[in-house]
Amino acid sequence: MSDCFLSFEKDTRIQQLLDCISVEPNDKFTVKSVTPTMESMEIAGIGYPVVLPGKMRITLACGIEGSNVTALGKLSIDLRKFYKILNDISLDLQNKTQNLKF
Repeated sequence: MSDCFLSFEKDTRIQQLLDCISVEPNDKFTVKSVTPTMESMEIAGIGYPVVLPGKMRITLACGIEGSNVTALGKLSIDLRKFYKILNDISLDLQNKTQNLKF
């Protein structure tokens, strides 16, 4: 189970996460990286901790011109795309565990 969730940190998933993020104005701000992190959580009834997607660190770069000392922008995350990533992980988990017997 944890192996499926750990795919959240793989390069292909990171690229998908980058595709979920947009910045405005895009001529002043750029998304440099997305770093997903996993967290160990205990799920009731399982009896041992499971590693699940936890947080994302988003690193931005900003270009400030002339005598300006600040810049104002907006970062957006497309939740439909993000939920699709989580759904893909969930489907992979379901496919890999459907024939397990307890």
